[in-house]
Amino acid sequence: MELYQPYIENLKRVYEEVLALRAGSPTIVRALDLYNPLVIVHRERNMEKECTRCLEIFNTAVRQAASAFNVPLVSVHDAFNGPSHREDPREKGYMGPDGIHASKRGKRVIADLLSRVGYEPLEP
Repeated sequence: MELYQPYIENLKRVYEEVLALRAGSPTIVRALDLYNPLVIVHRERNMEKECTRCLEIFNTAVRQAASAFNVPLVSVHDAFNGPSHREDPREKGYMGPDGIHASKRGKRVIADLLSRVGYEPLEP
């Protein structure tokens, strides 16, 4: 986790800057973590455990920075890769033709997750 501390601090500065620019005006900010489009590739190359752990640590950094500013976070990682983070999002139809970016179906899943956390302004 120590490796990601600079990233957490950078994200916090982004939130600080957004809120400063909004100068107390109602502000809606939402965060999301990252999914792993390459679960099967990592598994085939015997790298799944390490790559999954790295992404989980990264997503924890995203979560910590969002939490520090009361920013609601949705877990695209859980939705795309399942609670164990071992599911292939391609099998769910969530990945586009390039195998990296979300398909229309995957984007709908992300939009639905974001809509579930609502549209109330932040209260830092």
